[in-house]
Amino acid sequence: MGGIIRLDIHNFKAQGFAINNRAPIKNGCYSLLEISNGQWLVGSLEGLFLFDVHTGDLSLHPAIEVTPELGRRIITVLFKDRSGRIWIGTDEGLFRLSSPTGNIQTESEIFTNISSAGFHVNQILQDTSGKIWIATSQGLIEYSGISEPRLYTVQDGLPDNNIRSMLGNDKNLLLCFGKHICLFNLDTRSATVINRPTSNEFVEGAACTGSNGLVYFGGLSGLTCFNPDDLYSNPYSPKPYFSDVDFDIRNHGEIERNNLGACISVRLPSNKGPLIAHWAVVNPLSYGKDNFLYRLDGLDDKWHRTGDHQASFNNLAPGNYTLQLRCMNNDGVYCDGYVPLEIHILPRWWQSGLFRTLLIFLSVIFLGLAALLTAAALRAKMELRVRNAEIRRLEDNLEKTRDLFTGQLRSGYSEEPSVADEFLHRATKVVEANMDNEAFSSEEFARQMYMSRSKLYSRIQETTGGTVSDFIRNIRLDRACKLLMEGRYSVSEISARVGFSSPSYFATSFKKHIGCLPKDYGKSASTTEK
Repeated sequence: MGGIIRLDIHNFKAQGFAINNRAPIKNGCYSLLEISNGQWLVGSLEGLFLFDVHTGDLSLHPAIEVTPELGRRIITVLFKDRSGRIWIGTDEGLFRLSSPTGNIQTESEIFTNISSAGFHVNQILQDTSGKIWIATSQGLIEYSGISEPRLYTVQDGLPDNNIRSMLGNDKNLLLCFGKHICLFNLDTRSATVINRPTSNEFVEGAACTGSNGLVYFGGLSGLTCFNPDDLYSNPYSPKPYFSDVDFDIRNHGEIERNNLGACISVRLPSNKGPLIAHWAVVNPLSYGKDNFLYRLDGLDDKWHRTGDHQASFNNLAPGNYTLQLRCMNNDGVYCDGYVPLEIHILPRWWQSGLFRTLLIFLSVIFLGLAALLTAAALRAKMELRVRNAEIRRLEDNLEKTRDLFTGQLRSGYSEEPSVADEFLHRATKVVEANMDNEAFSSEEFARQMYMSRSKLYSRIQETTGGTVSDFIRNIRLDRACKLLMEGRYSVSEISARVGFSSPSYFATSFKKHIGCLPKDYGKSASTTEK
């Protein structure tokens, strides 16, 4: 906390340089980095400084003018990578200079997918592949400059997120936590704790490698040193085995085991209860720190990682499944291949294919019967409509006849019935002679009857009670009914034979006066005859 002290190793004389003469309490220096012969970067409580060894001049770095925020943070780490970039770790994040006097970048410009704001940076190093590793209070950051940066935390196997210091070689990183030292494998990205918790509380940045290959980690109670080459690596990871399978209806299920007693398959009926597969592994070298990968083929294609020795599955549908299992030892080494457990869930009787086929067959029969009944009901309804139409037509004729005779009685009409019958007979013959003539009109009718139009109208009115048009139409529709009952002609042919201009007009007139369509009248007539 006394600023910079320069020690002459020849005469052991020390010379002090204050960072802030006005406030001696802020003279603390945390990091130094030589950038050229006699020029040093100084990380302090007051930000980043430039120090000239030859002149003793100490000045704020120009980057603080561009980024004043850098001057308000404690500079904890200074590191120069092989590209000449200067990494500046602080108590609240990270900065980077493109060169000792170049442009400065903030953490948001360095990292695109994670934020180091609020991270206390404790150490930075570069491995042989060129990757930058940053030890922070929130985990380990891997930066390559090519792919997205990645943050490793306790979720990735670290014993803690606060990494106090860090050393590295070609294959591993040694990460120092509060009371743990962890080996981080750069190939597998797996972490292994190599010491038991001690009373030596390690401190930030207190780590170095000696010329003899020993590594040193400083703590509140002294130094912890060892040779990384002496660390034991566990390359062996045996295969696990399925020890048992639990389910709610054990008495009705079957478990098949091999000659060593391991479960290899299970058969049980469909059930809503859970199925729990238990497994074990004999690996005394992993100290019980094995992890497992498992996947239930037939249910999903996702691998699940767990430290437990069991997995539970609920509500498995009838079908065939394969539970795949693989073991990983404490050094992140996987066993060769996977261990399978065949699971056969048998359907209940109502879930079987035979029952479903029978159900489909009965459904088809039911639908067929329903269709037949519906068709029969429709035919009966149509026949009833035709009969009702005939009855209404007869009632209309009777009503007209009654009105005719009633009118004759009231008017004193004294014409002999034989004369009236002769007139109607002759008029009917004229209309029947012109049955297929759609242009046959009342004028032509009167001419062929050798009567005036008004006289014809009066005689028709007195005899039938209707108009000339009604008389013509009724004769034509009567003929149409007879032809429909014969069933020899189509509706279009009958329409032309009885003098209608179009089949649609014929159908409209027929339905209006008879009560149903011509095609339905013909169907009903043929059904009635049968």
